[in-house]
Amino acid sequence: MTGSEQRAAVDPYREAPRGEGAPTGVILAAVAAASFAAMYLEVSLMKLVSVMYYSIFVYAVIGVALLGYGAAGTLLALAPASSPTTALRRMARCCVAFSAAALPTFLAVNAIDVPAAQLFGSLRGLPLLLVIYGLLTAPFLLLGLAIASAFAAFPATVNRLYFADLIGAGAGSALAVASVRWLGGLALLTAAGFVGAIGGLLAFRAVGRRGGWALALAGANLGLLVVLVGWRPVEVHVAPDKHGPILAGAAKPGGLAIPFSRWSAFGRIDVTEPFRSIPLFGGDISPRFGDVRIEQRMLTVDGAAPAFLYRVDGSPHELDFLAGTSQSAVYRLRPRPRVLVIGVGGATDVLIALHEGATQVRGVELNAVTAEAVRDVFGPYVGNVLRDPRVELVVAEGRNFVARDRDTYDIVQLSGVDTGVGLGASGLGTMPESYIYTVEAMTDFLHRLAPDGVLSITRDIRFGWAQRLCAVTRAALLGEGLEPAPRVAVLEGRVWGWATVLVKREPFTAEEMDRLRDFASRYDFPLAYDPLVPTTGIFDRVIRAGVEREDNMDLRPSTDDWPFFFLNIPWTRLLPALRGQPSPLTNPIAFLLVSLVGLVVLAVTLIGWPLWRLRRRGPSDARLGAMIGYFVALGMGFMLVEVALMQRFTVFLGNPALAVATVLTALLVSSGLGSHAARGAQASGRDPLPVAIGWIIAMLFFFASPLLRALLRDLLWTPLPVRLAIAAALVGLAGFAMGMPFPTGLARVAERATPFVAWAWGVNGVASVVASLGSYLLGMVVGYTPMFYVGAALYGGALALSRRL
Repeated sequence: MTGSEQRAAVDPYREAPRGEGAPTGVILAAVAAASFAAMYLEVSLMKLVSVMYYSIFVYAVIGVALLGYGAAGTLLALAPASSPTTALRRMARCCVAFSAAALPTFLAVNAIDVPAAQLFGSLRGLPLLLVIYGLLTAPFLLLGLAIASAFAAFPATVNRLYFADLIGAGAGSALAVASVRWLGGLALLTAAGFVGAIGGLLAFRAVGRRGGWALALAGANLGLLVVLVGWRPVEVHVAPDKHGPILAGAAKPGGLAIPFSRWSAFGRIDVTEPFRSIPLFGGDISPRFGDVRIEQRMLTVDGAAPAFLYRVDGSPHELDFLAGTSQSAVYRLRPRPRVLVIGVGGATDVLIALHEGATQVRGVELNAVTAEAVRDVFGPYVGNVLRDPRVELVVAEGRNFVARDRDTYDIVQLSGVDTGVGLGASGLGTMPESYIYTVEAMTDFLHRLAPDGVLSITRDIRFGWAQRLCAVTRAALLGEGLEPAPRVAVLEGRVWGWATVLVKREPFTAEEMDRLRDFASRYDFPLAYDPLVPTTGIFDRVIRAGVEREDNMDLRPSTDDWPFFFLNIPWTRLLPALRGQPSPLTNPIAFLLVSLVGLVVLAVTLIGWPLWRLRRRGPSDARLGAMIGYFVALGMGFMLVEVALMQRFTVFLGNPALAVATVLTALLVSSGLGSHAARGAQASGRDPLPVAIGWIIAMLFFFASPLLRALLRDLLWTPLPVRLAIAAALVGLAGFAMGMPFPTGLARVAERATPFVAWAWGVNGVASVVASLGSYLLGMVVGYTPMFYVGAALYGGALALSRRL
């Protein structure tokens, strides 16, 4: 159940004064503006907290939004019924209060600049985390009260209000994603505050008041918006234990200055001042160059996922150390190659390719701001490498580009790529989800190889990621009907502990292995796996024998349905691992669990306990149990399906931010239309639940089926607007029916115990809050396709329980 659907349904069935009339266009516009502000704030906070902490925290933002809406319903359930005029005045005041509070509450959270591990690493940080959650919840509580008040004023015309609510929410979701690059940072909050003030002004005008405070706050937020776009006196802080701050502090006491900072749809791009160090990049360097110190800059996404820009005064050929990197080995096999680089970053791989004699290099970079920074802003600093006539720069998501591309290459290279957003911090944790390291992705990469072409991927050894990469590669080769053992070679780096995995569609020849051995000997990169010489090492056990468990490492191949490449601790050994030292393998789980505990505590405090006090005013114990089960099933089912749909369309749309915006918008609008249709069915005496839930279950089985995956893959060639329309239409087909069970169930409860409607709605709110984080945790355990089956089971259970409401 989305927050918008909850707050739209909170009060339509409460007892209210009769004769209140229909909502005017001004009132509908006020509802749409308030809903726009709420969803705009929610999506904006997802971007801001990704900078402050980690991308995994976005699921907590969904939770605090739902928490605010739920707490608003609780307060209204406990309050006495009011006249339409009083309800609209309350709506106006709450919108004005939101406009005043949106920026200050976030500034208070931004001032809590502590290590992320201190907040999320254990329950010791729970008190401070509760403070942060409470501050973030406050604006959603105010908007929840505003929107619910409008529904309380006009319960007989809920369909029109609900439609305005969903249209506003859909527009807010889409425009928030679109405006991040242009507004960024704190300006996003003033934009939400401005729209919220407009909603308050419209509500005041609806009751015949001028709304001076609303007008003043709208002007103040608009003025701040202009100021914050051009001048950023306060920036969103980055947790000091993320990778960027750690490396910046190591490079210079007090950290490196950041002369370039710009927002994109994927987060904030920062480029530091120059510093001198051993060459740093997503790979390894020969110990022979251990004394080399070069000038470079660090580029980070949300303070993590660092890339490095090397100073190039002349030609890349002057950087001698580029011949002795882990990425250079593949060029011993293919002289003067045509190269595809996935993940341009600071252009290190492009420099290596040109240094090693590549005749043509096509570089694919997801983030347009990163591409602009390296090509244009710092172009002269890196020797204008991306403007070299041999280089073609493509702004696209790497996995999506490779799946759509029809060219072939002598070398396809990925070096420490974490495509999507800044995915974590060394020593603390990474977002364990990645669609670039799945069996399906490896199959796409193999298809881009020309005859005798080589795929080169560099990844860490110390966390078991290089070993798992070999397992993924093995599964992809077997899926192509190819024996893995003679088609893989692995070189191990000794400086940073990275391995380079080389893969061919044809077996490695003796001559090729002689060249690799010569490179390994000259630059001290031992062959960790030799396709012509079997050993008993870990890479041999993975590639030749298909070992899927090694000590505490889970080496099962990751897939598009279970893209958790970086999470390789078996679940059976997770608890002992969590009790040990913090590590990139366990921190995502620890962060999720601690955040989940915090949200549950607040949900019970703000929603569950106050409504529990009203239980004696409700139906019988038997009907109470059915009601609890029904609304818990709907709340959890809706969230599970929402998260799974976002993941299902990520590769298809080639942009994770776009997938989130598309799914949210399509679900909101289609659910609103479905709720309106359910209202009409009830008015004509028909029960919409059997048909609606039957359709939902059928659609969920379709989303889980290989048929849909094949269909989406076959349609990857279509232009992006067509793919957006296809995704929205498919989500809308399910969302239309998913908008029916919740208001229909509330109507049945209202027929028998009207005061108990808010309690039923609160139960759904608590379930949705828990599911906001629990759904992602479930995805880690079982994968995303099974989540559709779990969702279908929950909706089926809701249908069975509906007969007892």
